[in-house]
Amino acid sequence: MLPKGNNNYSEVNKTIEDDQSQIQLEKEQRTLILISKSSKGYILITQMNIDLENKNIRFLTSFDWQNSKIYIRNSYFYRNKAIQDGGSIYLKQVAPLVTLYNTTFDSCSSGNFGGALYMYQVNATNCTFINNKSKVGGVLFTVLRESNILNSQYINNTASITSPNAYFCPPYAQDRDQISCEIFQIENIFEYNQQLQNTPLYIKEINYTLQTDFNSKNTLSLQAKLMYGIVYIIKLRLNSINFTQYSPQLSFGNVYSYLTQNYQQYFSPFSVPEVNYPYLVVTYVPNLDCQSSNQLIRFDFFQSSFYTPGCFEVSSQCKAGMQQLTSISQEQIFQQCQYCNLGQFLYKTNYSCLTCNPNYYSSCYSNLTFLVNGYWRNELVEDESSIYQCNLNPSNCESENRIGIGNSLCKEGYKGDQCLACDLDGSVWGESYGGTGNKLPQIILSYSLHKNPFIQLLDLSLRVLFYRFQQAK
Repeated sequence: MLPKGNNNYSEVNKTIEDDQSQIQLEKEQRTLILISKSSKGYILITQMNIDLENKNIRFLTSFDWQNSKIYIRNSYFYRNKAIQDGGSIYLKQVAPLVTLYNTTFDSCSSGNFGGALYMYQVNATNCTFINNKSKVGGVLFTVLRESNILNSQYINNTASITSPNAYFCPPYAQDRDQISCEIFQIENIFEYNQQLQNTPLYIKEINYTLQTDFNSKNTLSLQAKLMYGIVYIIKLRLNSINFTQYSPQLSFGNVYSYLTQNYQQYFSPFSVPEVNYPYLVVTYVPNLDCQSSNQLIRFDFFQSSFYTPGCFEVSSQCKAGMQQLTSISQEQIFQQCQYCNLGQFLYKTNYSCLTCNPNYYSSCYSNLTFLVNGYWRNELVEDESSIYQCNLNPSNCESENRIGIGNSLCKEGYKGDQCLACDLDGSVWGESYGGTGNKLPQIILSYSLHKNPFIQLLDLSLRVLFYRFQQAK
């Protein structure tokens, strides 16, 4: 019911046909009606007929409008679209309460949450929701389960991850008021070495501790030791949703925009190519150190933020294959670690990376050097004094594994210095190999007397000779 005898309201009543002059900008997202702060107690919207043609235009967006209500009646919203959340209506704060009556949302869509509606609470009567879509909540993304949707129809709505109609986000366990939304939880953490793409070090899992937080039985707390200068990816999962398969067509990506403003300074909005699961990008900062705080992440949904527990420690040691650089930040000196790039290598730490010699190495990075075929080495040293050319038989020094030393650089069947010996006893290759000149060694097979044709022929010849010798007597 609308309040009567109250002039403290605004009324919108007309048909809009994509009037570009009415569209206000909300960063990259456009919106027809943008409410930041208003003295009105409620807004009445009636008899609207809007087709926004899927042009990344949302009908209504509201920020920081408290103690208010929105009434929408006898209206039709078609092809409203949001880049992230709430394809037709997006309400950032807990209030206002939205009441829908005899209204249709048709073919509205959003990139992540709530294909048509993103709001803390909603009441709907005699409404139709048809062909709306999003990743989570094809029609509605909300927190309050007390929202009332009566005598309404859901028709052919879709969600690529979960809840084709309405998704009710669970609150944090420590939230007594039940107004928060815990949609993301920590799952893993990786090094991200952009310069080493197409190598195993490009995205590399690190050691970490992930355990149930003391204050919440449902929330996981992350602790990890990071190095200065290295970028890390925190992999997240969608809380309570059994969904793990992401693809370029179904990519969630960096969720930086859902962080509270004061926490965005500790993370980066950088998008990592080919990473489709939800994630955050971070480097070590003292504000997230275990000695400073146990509040690692704060997400902001409906202007109600609760922290995800966790913290980082800093490692004073670089790993093998890294050079250590000195950097200055905020008048403090830090020892920064950096992997040797493609075309460089370093077996030790705390030294400068060395350039690969193309005469000996086909490729190198970090502490890995790939020997050119036809070369052999007995140890890993920077000055290349342990590298020998296999002059006597170069083909013996052609193996699939070119990063090792000694026998691992030999073709199957060979071993020893410069791979010149056959593995007769099977100590390297597991089976006995015998030489056949310059050809690949052949396995020495042990045949029984009745299966070995050579032995059979020899036996027959000896029998014939013995028979003739007996006759000659």
